[in-house]
Amino acid sequence: MKLRTFDISTRRQHTYTKQATVTVNIKGTVLFSQAFCSEIGLKKGDRVLIHQDYESPGDWYIEKTDSEKGLPLCFYAKSGVVSLSSVKIVRELLKSTMGEDAEKGKFQVLTRPYMHNKTTPLYRILTDEKAAALYKEF
Repeated sequence: MKLRTFDISTRRQHTYTKQATVTVNIKGTVLFSQAFCSEIGLKKGDRVLIHQDYESPGDWYIEKTDSEKGLPLCFYAKSGVVSLSSVKIVRELLKSTMGEDAEKGKFQVLTRPYMHNKTTPLYRILTDEKAAALYKEF
């Protein structure tokens, strides 16, 4: 008999990214990385709006807002991440960027805002390889 041993040295270690990212799953969970939250100042109780460009449906943006129409953010103390829940938004995001059958995705987010109408800072979600390649050139 030849045994394979699993112990403390072989367990999977959770490492949290130092990149600004947003992770989504088909159940509607949207997780914002600690790096993204600290960079733009997102915290529990804040609100965000998620925008999709009608003219370019694969382009998505996050806006931090004080509006009551904003989606409220939660904080998971165990993992230290800020999140929100919206099945509709996640399904639309996945469908427009990864196809009908996609169940989850992780995307980089630009922390340098695009100023929409010269007054509203929007943070672009890099939803394709081309956009991610441009991000690496920054």
